[in-house]
Amino acid sequence: HLPLLVAQCDNNLNLRATANFDIDATAIELEQAFNQGVLSLIVNHDAHPTPYRSMMPIHSNSIAQSITNFFQQSEQLVSQVWLATSDATAAGLILQRMPEKDAPQEEAWQYACTMAQTLTQAELLTLDNATLLHRLFHETDVRVFPSRTIQFKCRCNLDKMKSALYALGEAQAKQHISMHKTIEITCDFCRQNYYFDAVDVMALFHPNRIEPTLDKSIDIINEINLLKDVKK
Repeated sequence: HLPLLVAQCDNNLNLRATANFDIDATAIELEQAFNQGVLSLIVNHDAHPTPYRSMMPIHSNSIAQSITNFFQQSEQLVSQVWLATSDATAAGLILQRMPEKDAPQEEAWQYACTMAQTLTQAELLTLDNATLLHRLFHETDVRVFPSRTIQFKCRCNLDKMKSALYALGEAQAKQHISMHKTIEITCDFCRQNYYFDAVDVMALFHPNRIEPTLDKSIDIINEINLLKDVKK
């Protein structure tokens, strides 16, 4: 009922996400689908050629609890996560117990968790950071760092779609063209459509053999010339 749920975010807080699910599934069926899944975290770092990967089975139908379990089991960080959503908003609060260099801070950790447990979904969705933290932890000194804006930004482009089409293979691409005249690829994240016709397919797989006709648009001609330059 829920084969895929993906969220991607870069260091500039550009976010995109997508989900594949059975539109006819009930809420209970979607919740139960989590119990059969796997939570995977992939971190790409410019300084490391190999991405960091971590995977663990999901034993809860709560995304917040699954993330909490992930931090505790995979990252060895004692954590608590709270999430809330509405039709237009998503918000979250995460508490993490940092490695202790000095005396143990068990009492402070228990205090923070107890206060956070009083947080309602309405408060999490409507209060700004400073107000929310003051309401929860007004008896302690709270330092609030400058906020950063999260925005949706998709990373799809024509070159990536060409790579996807190339991975499909020339035989399958030509077969699809013969049946449907064009190949349509839709980005799962932003729903942008990319179209390829027979000339585009020929230019992709045989960039030095294509001879564009005069009725092709100038964009297609420039694209083919660019492919020829790259080939050289």
